[in-house]
Amino acid sequence: MQAQLSRQATFRRATGRRANAARLPFVPLLLATLLLGACAPMPQQLRELVQDGRNEDAIERGEKFLEDNRFGPALPEEMYEVETLIARASLNVARKRDTVEAYRTFRKNVPETQATAKLLAQAYNHEAAAWYRDITLRADSLQAHRAFRKRYPGSEAVGRSRLREAQIAFGLARQAGTMQALDRFHVLYERWPEAAPVLKDA
Repeated sequence: MQAQLSRQATFRRATGRRANAARLPFVPLLLATLLLGACAPMPQQLRELVQDGRNEDAIERGEKFLEDNRFGPALPEEMYEVETLIARASLNVARKRDTVEAYRTFRKNVPETQATAKLLAQAYNHEAAAWYRDITLRADSLQAHRAFRKRYPGSEAVGRSRLREAQIAFGLARQAGTMQALDRFHVLYERWPEAAPVLKDA
């Protein structure tokens, strides 16, 4: 009996040593993985954060990097890419909220540089689309559509706004029920390509 217990104890010790030995290679592998992640170039770190949807973390880490490297040693190319990624993460945050105020805040806080120009243009169009959706179409009047185009003359929604204005104006002319009102409608909108479908029925 005592001999059997001794053999079991010896087996357990040997098994434990083998298990520990099997686990040991994974420890340096894990440490190496963590170190490689920490030492990855900043653009790569930010890109991975953005891809994972951790936009706020990307913004915070990127801004700290820019501050720490204002006078070097980061290369200009690396700084440029970090600026771009910060702006992209910031635009992602604004798009998640999808409000006029969110896009306006983005355009106010992000400086226009070669790195951010395209993203600022995208934010302008998103802001205009949000205004058109939430404010212009809610009022849906001649004045609202004219005010929208004055505020966002370069918006991709300008064509839709002009078509909608022509539709509203035609409806008001028909409601007036006079030839004078219909003639005035033609004079005002006959040169608008967007009004062509409405003029066809006028």
